[in-house]
Amino acid sequence: MNKILILGIGNAQVDAIRYCKNAGIEVHACAYNEHGPGRALADRFALIDIVDIEAVCRYAADNKMDWVYSIGSDVAMPTIAAVSEKLGLPHFISYQTAAICQNKAKMRSVLGPDFVGNVPYAVIREKDDIRSWREYPCMLKPADSQGQRGVYMIRERQDYDRYYEQAMRYSRAKELIVERYIAGREISANVYLNDGKVVFSQLTDRIPLCDYPGNPAKEHRIPAMAVDQPIIEKTADLIKRVLEKLTIADGPVYFQIKLADGELFLIEMAPRLDGCHLWRLIDHYCGVDLLDVTFRHLTAGECHIKDPVSDKTRSYRLKYFQKEPGKIVKRGDLSIDRSPLYLEFYYLPEETVRPVNGHMEKIGYYIEHLK
Repeated sequence: MNKILILGIGNAQVDAIRYCKNAGIEVHACAYNEHGPGRALADRFALIDIVDIEAVCRYAADNKMDWVYSIGSDVAMPTIAAVSEKLGLPHFISYQTAAICQNKAKMRSVLGPDFVGNVPYAVIREKDDIRSWREYPCMLKPADSQGQRGVYMIRERQDYDRYYEQAMRYSRAKELIVERYIAGREISANVYLNDGKVVFSQLTDRIPLCDYPGNPAKEHRIPAMAVDQPIIEKTADLIKRVLEKLTIADGPVYFQIKLADGELFLIEMAPRLDGCHLWRLIDHYCGVDLLDVTFRHLTAGECHIKDPVSDKTRSYRLKYFQKEPGKIVKRGDLSIDRSPLYLEFYYLPEETVRPVNGHMEKIGYYIEHLK
């Protein structure tokens, strides 16, 4: 039986673990703690921090893994690339590219100040590094975190003083980044590449939860209503230029983009499937299963994407159930407007919500027709 090591046991990795088990693959998983729904699903679990490249490599070698992978995790990508390169396992991107993409400051630097669509930024290593920054409001982010952890809107200098230590706690490299705040509509792009060519691209609307730090996603809608043909063409151009700069030629890539006065700005990008289950929303919309495409490409070296088939008169949304950390999950308190096409809870009834971003946590989601 082939074996795969999945890095992480969180909600995003549950999709990967289920897929691999259904495909007849023996699933091993590792994480820095035991709390996550993926642990019970995996065939074997090891208590290993996924950023510890040497420890992950030893485990993969000792247990003769055929593949090492993860979805929805920025911090896993450098480890996946490094271990796969060392052990000669299939992988999509190099360690160098993974390390650049995982660090927001490095990514912005590689794109460069003249890159159309890059956001003006500054790197913060000491608290006083903010003194030369003049643009407010702005966003304060750990350079190497993920999932809106430690992300804050800074409206004035006093906000920076209030949130600096909290943001820095989420950075392993002890490095923050401030970025110009871009006001505008948000879209996501899920892209797939094969041999340097974009073979699939789908835009979705990202609706943020605006009252919380980092503006975590409240829901996603498809098709994207915020775009017309000129914006679609500009988005394709932005994506192409980013991929060329970062030398990404294979596998899934996720983009978060803002539209402001007809211009596009790259907010986030990651060479992986998103952690929001958008693959499932896209599959409902047009019949393309990016989770299946990704794992077939990784495990068999074959990339086959069928022609998308969608009813342009129908729209769908993926909406999250959310609660503050420390609250008790009571499913009777959760309402759904329509009969869902798909429904999943991350917690059992009466479980306590664990802190992830520390503000408002996803406890499940559903997909429904909007019209």
